[in-house]
Amino acid sequence: MIYKYIRNILSSIQQLFAIASNMDSHSYDGKDRQFLSSDSSCSNMDLHPYDGKERRFLSSDPCKDGLSIVKKILGFAPNATDLIYDLSFYSDGMGLLDNVAISMSIDDEMEIILKEKFELQTPEQACKDNTWVKDFKWLIDSEDTRFNIREHALNFINDNKFSFQPISELDDEIYFVKWSNVNGWTAIWKKGMKVNYIDYCQG
Repeated sequence: MIYKYIRNILSSIQQLFAIASNMDSHSYDGKDRQFLSSDSSCSNMDLHPYDGKERRFLSSDPCKDGLSIVKKILGFAPNATDLIYDLSFYSDGMGLLDNVAISMSIDDEMEIILKEKFELQTPEQACKDNTWVKDFKWLIDSEDTRFNIREHALNFINDNKFSFQPISELDDEIYFVKWSNVNGWTAIWKKGMKVNYIDYCQG
Protein backbone atom coordinates (compact mmCIF):
# COMPACT_ATOMS: atom_id res chain seq x y z
CA MET A 1 0.00 0.00 0.00
CA ILE A 2 1.55 3.27 -1.18
CA TYR A 3 0.39 5.28 1.83
CA LYS A 4 1.94 2.82 4.27
CA TYR A 5 5.30 3.06 2.48
CA ILE A 6 5.15 6.86 2.58
CA ARG A 7 4.38 6.76 6.29
CA ASN A 8 7.34 4.46 6.94
CA ILE A 9 9.63 6.80 5.02
CA LEU A 10 8.41 9.79 7.04
CA SER A 11 8.95 7.85 10.27
CA SER A 12 12.51 7.06 9.19
CA ILE A 13 13.15 10.74 8.51
CA GLN A 14 11.81 11.55 11.97
CA GLN A 15 14.19 9.05 13.56
CA LEU A 16 17.15 10.55 11.68
CA PHE A 17 16.33 13.99 13.05
CA ALA A 18 16.04 12.52 16.53
CA ILE A 19 19.48 10.99 16.24
CA ALA A 20 20.90 14.26 14.98
CA SER A 21 19.49 15.92 18.09
CA ASN A 22 21.12 13.25 20.32
CA MET A 23 17.73 12.15 21.51
CA ASP A 24 16.47 8.60 21.97
CA SER A 25 12.90 9.03 20.72
CA HIS A 26 11.82 5.81 22.46
CA SER A 27 13.61 6.30 25.75
CA TYR A 28 11.48 5.40 28.74
CA ASP A 29 13.78 6.78 31.45
CA GLY A 30 12.59 10.37 31.10
CA LYS A 31 16.13 11.76 30.82
CA ASP A 32 16.01 12.92 27.21
CA ARG A 33 12.29 13.33 26.70
CA GLN A 34 10.32 16.51 27.10
CA PHE A 35 8.43 16.57 30.41
CA LEU A 36 6.64 19.38 32.16
CA SER A 37 8.18 21.26 35.03
CA SER A 38 6.33 21.08 38.34
CA ASP A 39 4.71 24.47 37.76
CA SER A 40 3.49 23.71 34.23
CA SER A 41 0.25 22.28 32.90
CA CYS A 42 0.36 19.67 30.16
CA SER A 43 -2.78 21.14 28.62
CA ASN A 44 -0.87 24.40 28.09
CA MET A 45 2.27 22.75 26.75
CA ASP A 46 3.41 23.65 23.25
CA LEU A 47 3.58 20.26 21.59
CA HIS A 48 4.93 21.74 18.35
CA PRO A 49 7.79 24.17 19.14
CA TYR A 50 9.57 23.09 15.92
CA ASP A 51 12.78 22.24 17.74
CA GLY A 52 13.43 18.80 16.20
CA LYS A 53 12.48 16.95 19.41
CA GLU A 54 9.79 14.37 19.95
CA ARG A 55 7.30 14.81 22.77
CA ARG A 56 6.13 11.30 23.60
CA PHE A 57 3.71 10.28 26.32
CA LEU A 58 2.89 6.68 27.28
CA SER A 59 0.28 5.30 29.64
CA SER A 60 3.10 3.27 31.22
CA ASP A 61 5.04 6.42 32.19
CA PRO A 62 5.47 6.92 35.96
CA CYS A 63 4.64 10.56 35.28
CA LYS A 64 1.10 10.72 33.87
CA ASP A 65 1.51 13.93 31.89
CA GLY A 66 -0.26 12.39 28.92
CA LEU A 67 -3.61 12.12 30.70
CA SER A 68 -4.45 15.80 30.24
CA ILE A 69 -3.49 15.56 26.55
CA VAL A 70 -5.82 12.57 26.12
CA LYS A 71 -8.60 14.57 27.78
CA LYS A 72 -7.94 17.52 25.47
CA ILE A 73 -7.95 15.30 22.37
CA LEU A 74 -11.16 13.43 23.24
CA GLY A 75 -13.11 16.12 25.09
CA PHE A 76 -13.47 13.98 28.21
CA ALA A 77 -11.33 12.06 30.71
CA PRO A 78 -11.73 8.31 30.07
CA ASN A 79 -11.65 5.74 32.85
CA ALA A 80 -7.98 5.32 33.76
CA THR A 81 -8.45 1.68 34.83
CA ASP A 82 -7.94 0.20 31.37
CA LEU A 83 -6.76 3.29 29.50
CA ILE A 84 -3.76 2.71 27.21
CA TYR A 85 -2.21 5.44 25.10
CA ASP A 86 0.86 6.26 23.04
CA LEU A 87 1.10 9.92 22.02
CA SER A 88 3.92 11.19 19.82
CA PHE A 89 4.34 14.80 18.68
CA TYR A 90 7.29 15.86 16.55
CA SER A 91 8.05 19.12 14.77
CA ASP A 92 11.02 20.83 13.18
CA GLY A 93 11.74 23.34 10.44
CA MET A 94 10.31 20.99 7.81
CA GLY A 95 6.92 20.54 9.49
CA LEU A 96 5.29 18.20 11.96
CA LEU A 97 4.57 14.51 12.36
CA ASP A 98 2.11 13.27 14.97
CA ASN A 99 1.05 9.73 15.80
CA VAL A 100 -1.62 9.18 18.46
CA ALA A 101 -3.20 5.92 19.63
CA ILE A 102 -5.67 5.43 22.46
CA SER A 103 -7.60 2.40 23.72
CA MET A 104 -10.24 2.86 26.41
CA SER A 105 -13.63 1.96 27.82
CA ILE A 106 -16.40 4.53 27.52
CA ASP A 107 -19.93 4.97 28.78
CA ASP A 108 -22.94 6.35 26.93
CA GLU A 109 -22.23 9.94 27.97
CA MET A 110 -18.63 9.73 26.75
CA GLU A 111 -19.80 8.28 23.44
CA ILE A 112 -22.13 11.24 22.92
CA ILE A 113 -19.27 13.67 23.61
CA LEU A 114 -17.02 11.79 21.20
CA LYS A 115 -19.58 11.95 18.40
CA GLU A 116 -20.28 15.63 19.05
CA LYS A 117 -16.60 16.62 19.09
CA PHE A 118 -15.70 14.76 15.90
CA GLU A 119 -17.67 14.68 12.67
CA LEU A 120 -17.68 10.89 12.43
CA GLN A 121 -18.77 9.01 9.35
CA THR A 122 -18.87 5.32 8.56
CA PRO A 123 -17.02 4.13 5.44
CA GLU A 124 -20.39 3.72 3.75
CA GLN A 125 -21.42 7.30 4.61
CA ALA A 126 -18.06 8.62 3.39
CA CYS A 127 -18.63 7.03 -0.01
CA LYS A 128 -21.91 8.93 -0.38
CA ASP A 129 -20.28 12.27 0.38
CA ASN A 130 -19.31 13.76 -2.97
CA THR A 131 -17.20 16.46 -1.30
CA TRP A 132 -14.93 13.92 0.40
CA VAL A 133 -15.27 10.50 -1.23
CA LYS A 134 -12.30 10.91 -3.60
CA ASP A 135 -9.85 11.73 -0.79
CA PHE A 136 -11.33 9.02 1.42
CA LYS A 137 -10.97 6.29 -1.20
CA TRP A 138 -7.43 7.41 -1.93
CA LEU A 139 -6.65 7.22 1.80
CA ILE A 140 -7.86 3.65 2.26
CA ASP A 141 -6.63 2.49 -1.16
CA SER A 142 -10.10 1.38 -2.25
CA GLU A 143 -9.39 1.28 -5.99
CA ASP A 144 -8.88 -2.47 -5.68
CA THR A 145 -12.34 -3.80 -6.59
CA ARG A 146 -11.75 -7.20 -5.00
CA PHE A 147 -12.94 -5.78 -1.66
CA ASN A 148 -15.93 -3.69 -0.66
CA ILE A 149 -15.46 -0.34 1.04
CA ARG A 150 -15.77 -1.70 4.59
CA GLU A 151 -13.12 -4.33 3.95
CA HIS A 152 -10.79 -1.63 2.63
CA ALA A 153 -11.43 0.42 5.77
CA LEU A 154 -10.73 -2.60 7.98
CA ASN A 155 -7.49 -3.33 6.17
CA PHE A 156 -6.40 0.28 6.53
CA ILE A 157 -7.12 0.33 10.27
CA ASN A 158 -5.42 -2.99 10.88
CA ASP A 159 -2.36 -1.89 8.89
CA ASN A 160 -2.02 1.26 10.99
CA LYS A 161 -3.23 0.30 14.47
CA PHE A 162 -0.79 0.08 17.37
CA SER A 163 0.14 -3.27 18.89
CA PHE A 164 -1.95 -2.74 22.04
CA GLN A 165 -5.10 -2.16 19.98
CA PRO A 166 -7.31 -5.08 18.90
CA ILE A 167 -7.92 -6.02 15.29
CA SER A 168 -10.90 -4.31 13.71
CA GLU A 169 -13.51 -6.74 12.41
CA LEU A 170 -16.51 -6.51 10.08
CA ASP A 171 -19.09 -6.33 12.86
CA ASP A 172 -17.32 -3.47 14.69
CA GLU A 173 -18.58 0.08 14.59
CA ILE A 174 -16.08 1.88 12.33
CA TYR A 175 -15.78 5.63 11.87
CA PHE A 176 -13.46 8.12 10.22
CA VAL A 177 -13.38 11.80 10.99
CA LYS A 178 -14.74 13.67 7.99
CA TRP A 179 -12.11 15.15 5.66
CA SER A 180 -9.52 12.54 6.66
CA ASN A 181 -6.94 12.27 3.87
CA VAL A 182 -3.40 11.00 3.31
CA ASN A 183 -1.87 13.95 5.17
CA GLY A 184 -4.07 13.75 8.23
CA TRP A 185 -6.66 11.23 9.34
CA THR A 186 -8.47 9.85 12.36
CA ALA A 187 -10.06 6.41 12.65
CA ILE A 188 -12.18 5.04 15.49
CA TRP A 189 -13.51 1.54 15.96
CA LYS A 190 -15.74 0.27 18.75
CA LYS A 191 -16.20 -3.19 20.24
CA GLY A 192 -18.96 -3.14 22.83
CA MET A 193 -18.05 -0.23 25.09
CA LYS A 194 -14.35 -0.45 24.20
CA VAL A 195 -13.17 2.26 21.82
CA ASN A 196 -9.92 2.48 19.90
CA TYR A 197 -8.63 5.71 18.41
CA ILE A 198 -5.75 6.35 16.00
CA ASP A 199 -4.75 9.68 14.57
CA TYR A 200 -2.01 10.64 12.12
CA CYS A 201 -1.00 14.12 11.02
CA GLN A 202 1.85 15.13 8.72
CA GLY A 203 2.26 18.68 7.57
